[in-house]
Amino acid sequence: MRPRHRLALPLVALLGAGAAALPTLAAGDGPPASASYTAVDNLWVLAGSSGTRATIATGGTVSFAYPSGANTHDVVFPSVQPTSCAMTAGTSGGPVPPLPDPPQGPGWAGTCTFTVPGTYSFYCRVHPDSMVGTIVVQDPAPTVPATTTETTPAAAGPLPADTTPATTVAPVAPTPAAVGAVTVARAQRGTVVRGSLVVGRAGRLSLEALAPRSAVAAAAAVRLTTVGRVAARTVPAGRRRFSIPLTVTGRRALRRHGRLAITVRVTLRSAAGAITRDTTGIVLRPPRT
Repeated sequence: MRPRHRLALPLVALLGAGAAALPTLAAGDGPPASASYTAVDNLWVLAGSSGTRATIATGGTVSFAYPSGANTHDVVFPSVQPTSCAMTAGTSGGPVPPLPDPPQGPGWAGTCTFTVPGTYSFYCRVHPDSMVGTIVVQDPAPTVPATTTETTPAAAGPLPADTTPATTVAPVAPTPAAVGAVTVARAQRGTVVRGSLVVGRAGRLSLEALAPRSAVAAAAAVRLTTVGRVAARTVPAGRRRFSIPLTVTGRRALRRHGRLAITVRVTLRSAAGAITRDTTGIVLRPPRT
């Protein structure tokens, strides 16, 4: 009989680093309700930050604007979409996002609302290699109610001493996210997408590399198709490294176009059946020869 071989998954990372403690927010702390991005030719500038990763509270809003310059820009969410978007300046040729559609010169602005927790990646179709960003939507940390002490009015004569033990209310820490802290280099070379993530709860993990269908096959709409996928049955909590090799189709598209805008989608299915998804975007270029 021919020997049977197990299918070896290329999950270099999921075998990697040991568990790391997840940060917890102090009771009552929480992310802000809004964030603001400004397009400065070929770059996104996030107000109050040197990076392009914003964190807002569930139900919050993010504004985008291109007030001045000499180019055209837009905002595209390649996979997970905001709850709603609206133009506040300029015009759009159809439903938004994309915001606006088609890309426009200076003078446009818009706002998107996010009511579902998760990670939302976005980029500019005209400059997908340099104009990328990420919006993380989080539920606020639970607020621990303050304890109050009632004072009993003094009665005639002394009262007996109260011997009831004092009750201490412990702060309630938020439940760690099932998937968080997905870290990837925004610009990578080669035919393998690499990064790391934090798994908050053990479960079945799958990772996909998605590229616009128009880059893989003739199509007008910006839709995503899978160009790489890895999976593992059970992944314990902690930080894990991962690598996602491109499929033959993905490698051909990379060679043909010289670069691919890749969306990394992470899906975790817990033992209880709950599903958590997270996404982030990168630009992949061919390996140096």
